Order: sequence, then C-alpha cells, then structure tokens
Amino acid sequence: MGHSYYYLDNISEAERYLLKALEINPEDKASIFLLALLYNELEDIDDAQEAIHYLNKSLDYFNAYSNLGGDEDITEDLISIEQKLAWNYDKLKNHKEAEKHLHKSISLGDNEEWVYSQLAYNLRCQERYEEALENYQRVIELGRKDTWIYSEIAWTYFLIKKPQLALDYMKKAKKLSPVEVDLVLITRMSSILLALAEHKEAIKMIEEVISKEKYKNDINLLSNLAYIYIDLKDYEAALVYLQRLKELGRNDEWLAQNLVLVYSKLEK
Repeated sequence: MGHSYYYLDNISEAERYLLKALEINPEDKASIFLLALLYNELEDIDDAQEAIHYLNKSLDYFNAYSNLGGDEDITEDLISIEQKLAWNYDKLKNHKEAEKHLHKSISLGDNEEWVYSQLAYNLRCQERYEEALENYQRVIELGRKDTWIYSEIAWTYFLIKKPQLALDYMKKAKKLSPVEVDLVLITRMSSILLALAEHKEAIKMIEEVISKEKYKNDINLLSNLAYIYIDLKDYEAALVYLQRLKELGRNDEWLAQNLVLVYSKLEK
C-alpha cells in the first residue's frame, strides 16, 4: 500500500503505510528506500529548520538502505541531500555547519559548478575572503561565467579593500546581466565607485536608474544617493534625499542619525 500511495503522490498515506511495513519487517529495503526518497522530496519548503529535519530523516534512511546492502546506487541522492542541507544551513546563517555539508558533498564526488559556487559564497560569509576567491576562480575554471559569479568576486575584492579589482569584475558582471536594471549590481557598483572616490560617476549611475518610473521611489537607491552626497559634504543635496526617504516611509536609526548629522552641518 505504501508503495502505491507513494507513486500516486499521496505522501502522508505513503509515509503511514511504509512506516507500518517497517514495523513488521525493519529490514524491508524497498520501504526504507521509498521513505528516503519521500523525506528528500518533503524538504522542498520555505522553513529551513523543517527542511533540515526532513533531509536528515532522508539521510538516515538512505544510510540504513546502504547498510542493508541495497542494490540502488545512492551516491547522487546523498550528494543532493548534502547540497540541500548546506543551502538551508546557509539560509539560517549557520555557515560553519553548511560548510561541513559542502565538503561532504565534494567528498562524495561532487565536482560541479554549484557546489564550489556555494562553498565560495559560504566562505565569503565567514569572512574567509582569500579562500572564497580561490573557490570563485575554480568555478570560473569549471565554466561558469555569468553575472552572479563576477558580481560575487567583485564584492569580495571590495570587502578586502581592493576597489579597482572590484570595479573590473563588476564591469564584467554588468556586461553579462540579463536585465537592464539589476538593483544588487547598482548598489554594489555605487559602493565600489565611492571607495574609488568616483562620486560623480556613482551619482550619474543612480540618477539614470531613478529617472525611470519604476525605480523613482526605490528606498535603497535614494539612500545610496543621500550617503554619497554626505560623503561629498554636499549636505543640502543630501537633505533633499533624506527628506524624500522620510516621506516614503523610511523611519529607522540610519535615517535619524543622518538627518541629525546633516542638520548639524547646515546650521554651522
């Protein structure tokens, strides 16, 4: 019954009958294998903790199947689970645990772009920037040459205070972008230009974007503009954008602090 319900996509009934089958025969390899597949499929949910719970159950059943001498090659299944565990631990910002699962995936034979992309991102999040760059370069060697990889390399160079290298890679990222306006790229590029003291270029870039109806009230872009003008010590221009942000509903410590700063500078 459990097998039939599984192939009919009735997951809850499949689980119930497969578990009953194991109560009768704990070494029923077919039921163990299907439970492993079932729990692997159940991980496809937004709640990272719950996804990890199901993935670990799937891993337990795959290992039990292997220990019983199952005929199916489960290597790809194990790699998939380790990848998904890493992804969900990264979502929870538990990067050290995520890294363990990425290395497990690699030890199982995973040598694809995805695992090294994820490992590089993971290492960047742990502020292990040189290791991250090594893995980003490995991803490129494996054939991935897209906006994401070049943007990630650019941002990593920015974080280690190498803005010229960051700019070189960000230009590659923008050139390959599949969309006309990529807000992540715009935000990162403005930070890089600011680090290079290219304030006018950063302002021009952002003003071009907010001239479009869709982006004229974008909080992040307007905040970036305000910050650039503050850095330029053009407090009147900064105030225009800070007040606009307030009108648009931004009401946080960043805005409050910068309003105080700008008003104090203008009063002198």
